[in-house]
Amino acid sequence: FDDNEKNFTKWTEIHNDGTWNETNNRTELKVYECEYNAPTTKEGLRSSDFTVNLSKTKSVKVTWDWNTQIESNGAEVGNLCFVLTDSSNPNNRNYVMVIYNRDNNNIYYEDSTIPRPKAIFNRDDGVWDNEILVFSDRYHVRSDDNNSEWVYNNNIFSPNPTLKIEMYITGEIENSSNYYIAGFDNVKVEIPIYGKQPPFPPNVNIEEKYLLPVLDHRFVITATDPDQDDVSFYIEWGEDENCGEWIYLEDPCTSEGDALVNHRWFSLGTYIIKIKAIDVHGTISNQKEFKITIGFIKNKSMPYSFKLNKLLNFSSLKK
Repeated sequence: FDDNEKNFTKWTEIHNDGTWNETNNRTELKVYECEYNAPTTKEGLRSSDFTVNLSKTKSVKVTWDWNTQIESNGAEVGNLCFVLTDSSNPNNRNYVMVIYNRDNNNIYYEDSTIPRPKAIFNRDDGVWDNEILVFSDRYHVRSDDNNSEWVYNNNIFSPNPTLKIEMYITGEIENSSNYYIAGFDNVKVEIPIYGKQPPFPPNVNIEEKYLLPVLDHRFVITATDPDQDDVSFYIEWGEDENCGEWIYLEDPCTSEGDALVNHRWFSLGTYIIKIKAIDVHGTISNQKEFKITIGFIKNKSMPYSFKLNKLLNFSSLKK
């Protein structure tokens, strides 16, 4: 679906409150904010239909990039929405949706069975890649290296759904003279081979509010695998780029448990933690990096934590 031109055999304009342009090798949508008591303004596109086969081992993966603010004359509110929806059931709309809220800078996801948005991550306007992965009984949402939990639900899509994509932006209540332009790009639909996909990038969260030298600090390590394989992980603590360790458990941690790891630093300073996950087939995730500061002030640089899917002692890869 990523052809960077107005190909009306693939895309149809919807909502029509703004403008749709194919500029800078991407789709750019422009919309103005609305006044109080006026309907929310929207501008977007709908793809042509495609049919897939879903089961517990057969999935469909939809990926895309978005730029949440290419241009703005002061507009600070509005949503970017990306929807995977079942077009074979028009009277009972089934969908999975990812939303970026430009007001509070949260990325959310929701579905048609429980349409209450859940936050994945908080970040400022920017450019990043996203993914929806759907099986017959579960789905997962990723934005860059920030992941949702597995959402288990076999009532969203049928085993052989006819699907379509909707992507649009909204101008919320503020000032009707304010506008913004957002971009969508690299929209792809794939049928992954089960058992061949790497784990999603892991996340780390710390339980303490203050990070102090010499003391042990407990980290919550999380990793999720799209094939539901058991996963171990490799972590560098930022003290020596050539010195890392495989973290593993004596017994598998299943049912989305948490893995707890202790580490201590002996010097004040800022450290870059690098972590990657590997499944039982030896497939390695993209690396996740983030900073922490060891000092005597409240640490604010840690990412959100998410539940772990599975961790396993992968002894042959232990460093």
